[in-house]
Amino acid sequence: MKIKITAYDPKFDRELKELDPDIYLEVKHHRDVMKNDILAAVTEKSGKAVLCGIGYLLASSSYRLIEVKKLTEYYIHAIFRAFGRAEAEGSVLLLGSLIDRFKVHVKNNPSKELYLRLWCRSTDTAYLELLKETGFVHRNTMFVMKRDLQKLSGLTPRVLFSKAARFNSGLLVKKTEPSEPLLNEYIHVNEAAFNLPDSLDDLLFKLGYYNGCLYCAFLGDKLAASVTTWRITEAAYATENIFCDPVCQDQGITRALLGFVLHSLKREGKREAVLTVYEEDLPALSLYTGMGYIKTHTLLEMHYESRPT
Repeated sequence: MKIKITAYDPKFDRELKELDPDIYLEVKHHRDVMKNDILAAVTEKSGKAVLCGIGYLLASSSYRLIEVKKLTEYYIHAIFRAFGRAEAEGSVLLLGSLIDRFKVHVKNNPSKELYLRLWCRSTDTAYLELLKETGFVHRNTMFVMKRDLQKLSGLTPRVLFSKAARFNSGLLVKKTEPSEPLLNEYIHVNEAAFNLPDSLDDLLFKLGYYNGCLYCAFLGDKLAASVTTWRITEAAYATENIFCDPVCQDQGITRALLGFVLHSLKREGKREAVLTVYEEDLPALSLYTGMGYIKTHTLLEMHYESRPT
């Protein structure tokens, strides 16, 4: 099977939607931003080009600015997948082509420290070896954690809200509509909590394409904390983007809000809640473990750097 890497053509949309509906939605939403950074792996069948893989650089026009230990770094996310018999060879070719596209960004932005990053399961040894062979290094470790929503008996409202009620008699938690004023406040509080810029575009993508919902905790008319949910499968939903305004932390607000979210998902017939957390984030790990989340597997954040280490 001869595989060729070309610029992605929208004529492949129907094939991509059948092969991977989630990647199709992401490409559809971000196409205007990614432009030349969407690649297709194609083979020929009966004289016709057939899609057998796709790769793209996400956030490649604005980059993801991260302040790490007073160092200004910019990230581009690499996503690629090859299908069927083309999986092995197609993956190698797509990854190499994405690295070439990344190097174009490095050349065009000499004043920025650019990093290409992606995630790999710690148990996927073949994929991990491929990444190392092509110049990727391990930078961070992240845990994937799941919560069985059929077993919430220990998380009663009295337990969940006991600490928050002692500090904040006017606390209100609810599912909210993502109005423009709320989204602006969301971005502001999120960045204050994580000390990192957040992507409104990515949030809107999750809310719009994956049945996403925004749950918020308010003190008066001020946003204190938030949790975003979106569909992973019909039975499993992500509980992510969990943050609390720094001035409201250590008051039980995040615990109360997350508990409210878990009960809401259960009432809607969902069976499992999923989140990711960095290994070094010990307070968050303690909170999630205390609320019944268990680690299911480990993801390695791999970086391809724009300069020698």
